[in-house]
Amino acid sequence: MSTPIHGQISGSYVSDGNARVLDLRFEPTYFKLMNQTNFNTMGVTPVVKRAWWFSTLASDEAFTVQNTTAALTDESVFITTGGIRPINTATDPVEAAVVGTAITAASPPVVTMTAHGYSIGDVVRLYSTTAMLQIAGMEFTITDVPDANSFEIDYLDASGFAAAATAVTARRLPFDPQDFAPKNRFVTNITAAANAVITLSVDHGYQVDEIITVRCTPDFGMSEIDQLQGQITAIDTTLNTVTTDIDSSAFTAFAFPTSAVAAAGVTFPQTVPVGDFGNVLTGSIDNQAIIGLRLGLSVVGVADDVVHWIATTGLVQV
Repeated sequence: MSTPIHGQISGSYVSDGNARVLDLRFEPTYFKLMNQTNFNTMGVTPVVKRAWWFSTLASDEAFTVQNTTAALTDESVFITTGGIRPINTATDPVEAAVVGTAITAASPPVVTMTAHGYSIGDVVRLYSTTAMLQIAGMEFTITDVPDANSFEIDYLDASGFAAAATAVTARRLPFDPQDFAPKNRFVTNITAAANAVITLSVDHGYQVDEIITVRCTPDFGMSEIDQLQGQITAIDTTLNTVTTDIDSSAFTAFAFPTSAVAAAGVTFPQTVPVGDFGNVLTGSIDNQAIIGLRLGLSVVGVADDVVHWIATTGLVQV
């Protein structure tokens, strides 16, 4: 005779306004969250106060209650983007490929991809580009979704590229890379300055005082910085940059190679953490799998919101 397994855990967090992964260590069948900060909100801007998710829903869907636009009432809204997504990094591959038709040579680049289904904060790997091979294989954080058929990747300035891409394929990573340490990141720019400022392609998750090694081959110009270690002295989460104590003022300017050069094969520039500093874990560790949920921008709360949650597996009584 078997006994049904039932388990429940709860917790809370203070939102930073970004998508968040909850490491639950089990695959939930039911999840509920309550936004304490905005629970009594009656403003005209819609704010999610409560959200529910069941394992039978598709990724990024959720049942929500939010205040009605331009009215002092609440309304029930079923959302299909920016909701709640199950993750299991031990078994989840990158998601199915989505084929696009263009990446603009602009700042920021706009990727055209019919019915992509992506949300702000998602991380996608772009490859199989026609032209713009200098970024083929890199991963980027989606920073804006103007419509269902396009998205932007603000942490890349492609305005100096010779030509736009006329084809591209994307795969969404089913989890956030920054939930693991060390956080290796692709580099999209380095300033030549007394304190080198480095732009990363994916939300970096670094903190002040962390120590990183920079890798940059001659294909990307600033080869003098290759293998140099630097301490992070400041971060900018809007521009997704880190300021370091590396003096790059006399170095060759950083620049992407041409698509033709990249076609022969290049090694992308990266930042690689080299050790722990204080209470910041950045050294090489044995990363264990994450099993849990990703809370999207529609439900996670804005910066400084206090949010409580309950996750249940097995029999559910709502």
